[in-house]
Amino acid sequence: MASTYVRRFNLKGSLSDKQVNDFWKHLLGEFIPAVQKVKGVKSCKVYSGAGALRADIRLVTEMDHAGVYEALLRDPAIGKQLGTFYGLWT
Repeated sequence: MASTYVRRFNLKGSLSDKQVNDFWKHLLGEFIPAVQKVKGVKSCKVYSGAGALRADIRLVTEMDHAGVYEALLRDPAIGKQLGTFYGLWT
């Protein structure tokens, strides 16, 4: 059964404009493509709400089934990047 994973987060207010820019470049240039390569991922999209690319960010991943989420966490290309992202979120 198809599953959708939604992660909603804000970037820390203390980040400089350069850090926010680097975050978005890395997210869109490296992280999202790595997620899309995992078997069972149908799509991965990022949405930014109110907050000038710093707040109300949503990562939406459509998967073949809920077990794909576990595969995402075990994937080495993704796992090594998660710590970086978690350190920037509030």
